[in-house]
Amino acid sequence: MSSLQELYDLTVEFHLFVQNVENDHSKRESTIEQVNDYIDRRQEFISNVKEPTDLQERKMAEELIKLDKEISLLLKGILGDIKTDMLSLKSKKVKQNRYENPYKAPLNDGMFFDKRN
Repeated sequence: MSSLQELYDLTVEFHLFVQNVENDHSKRESTIEQVNDYIDRRQEFISNVKEPTDLQERKMAEELIKLDKEISLLLKGILGDIKTDMLSLKSKKVKQNRYENPYKAPLNDGMFFDKRN
């Protein structure tokens, strides 16, 4: 089996995996590890791929490019979900701290300035 075919098979498998990723917080670590594993394995195959010579390999290369773009979009969506969760967690932490100790944070009550001379 050619390295291009192996890369194509791995990319299709990776694409299916990324499409079926659930936004489950308990599985997030394992999902990130699996994504990193797929990326590392794909990188090894990409370094061994030679330029396509016949028509079938060229079509496979074009399909690889399409799949890679779709994978990138799906991974950006996953990254956005993670960023949203991190911001939400940070906000909850700040609100929790303000609730526990309301006098530690600066007060936003405003001030009165006397303009009498």
